[in-house]
Parts: sequence; structure tokens; C-alpha cells
Amino acid sequence: MRLFIALHLAPATRAEIESIQDGLRAADHARQVRWVDPGGIHLTLQFLGEVPEDRAPALVQALGHAVSAHRACRLGLAGAGAFPNLRRARVLWLGLVEEGDALQALHRAVESATEPLGWQPERRPFQPHLTLGRVREGQGGRPLELRSELQHAVERVVPPGSEPRLHDRVALIRSHLSSAGARYEDLHSWRLAE
Repeated sequence: MRLFIALHLAPATRAEIESIQDGLRAADHARQVRWVDPGGIHLTLQFLGEVPEDRAPALVQALGHAVSAHRACRLGLAGAGAFPNLRRARVLWLGLVEEGDALQALHRAVESATEPLGWQPERRPFQPHLTLGRVREGQGGRPLELRSELQHAVERVVPPGSEPRLHDRVALIRSHLSSAGARYEDLHSWRLAE
């Protein structure tokens, strides 16, 4: 099973993301991006990769202990960008702003829970972001250079000026990959304290 741990987004936040994504999609005249289904956008806390099915119960138990004491996260949307950069983008993303530090604490707790089970913490600093789309590859597997109209659209993304919202559900998620895109299935979820 291909698994990851994620924070689910509040429905109102998801609607704002869909609106931003629609604006970017309209600027993608050359269809350079494979857009993520807005219903599947989530905040990944840790990617686990391929996991034998018999290891899932230990993950559920460890994660339950780790997240039960954590507060819900108050998150708002920030600007958009690309990894590694807009000129040679592979991934288009939407940033987040946090009120407080609950998200960083939750991320550390998740990594601490999975480390004794064999998953190493990420060496890079945690960069919370929401993946909006993946740029199609050119010849030789290199990223395509984004057309200027799409680059400008990404640079001009201004999220709605709403207050940060409470995001209070963490899940262990199974990813089903197919040519039609990924489909996600919650194996287990936990509600965070408010």
C-alpha cells in the first residue's frame, strides 16, 4: 500500500483553493500542467511510501498516541509558487500561513511516532504547502519552461483575505495511483483538540 499522513482541509478552505486553481487553469493555454483534483488536495505531514498491509495497525496505534494530545491548526492561504522555481517548475503550489505553532508541533509528533517504526524524519525543513498541479515533462524528462502567461498568473495569486480557519482532522491515507490520477482513501483519521 502507498501511504502518507496528512491534515485534511476545511471545506471553506478547499473552496478557496478550487477558485485559485480555476484561475491558474484558465492561464494554462498550452496545457502544461496536470492539475490535482481539488477534492484530493491535502497538507502532507509525512510521506511513507510503499508499506506492507500488516504494518498498518502499528502505524494507526503510534499515530493515535502521537496526535491525540495535539491542538487543531489555524491555517490561512498564502501566495503561490513552484518547486524548484517558476522558470523550470515541476510542481505548482499554494502556500499557507499559520496562526500559532500547532502545525510544526504536529509535524514533529508525526515524525517522532513513525521513526521507531522505521521511517526516518525528512532532512529538509518542513515546508507546508498544497500541491495544485504537476508540470508535464519535456524531452529527456526535463521540466518544461512555463509559458509566460502561466508564470504571471502564479505570481499574481492573491488568496482571499479570510481569517485563518481551524483544520482539525489528521488521517493515514492510502493513495491509489492510476492513469486517471490519484484516488485517496482514509485508512484511519483522528480529530485534533480545539
